[in-house]
Amino acid sequence: MDDARPNRIAQQVPERRDRNRRDAAQRADRRTPAKIGARAFDVLLALVERRERVVSKHELMDLVWPKLVVEEGNLLVHMVALRKLLGPRAIATIPGAAIASRCRSTP
Repeated sequence: MDDARPNRIAQQVPERRDRNRRDAAQRADRRTPAKIGARAFDVLLALVERRERVVSKHELMDLVWPKLVVEEGNLLVHMVALRKLLGPRAIATIPGAAIASRCRSTP
């Protein structure tokens, strides 16, 4: 078996992280409004309002989709969009169905 392939994959992971950081920095430098859907905004707002604590998936879904039954995949779609916009470190997913915002408030 050729050992060159695992090394190539290992080298690509840091490159992807660097690319994500660059993309986020470029968005910040442009100072243009980011386009985000209404539900993704609701998810972000709910997380920012509760940034001091961990929010369960079920609580988040109840806040964003009150009185509606939705699949967890709906939440996942919006979390992916937010991570693309804010960077992968802005929102932490804790195994066992909890989500925490890593956003800091500014004075």
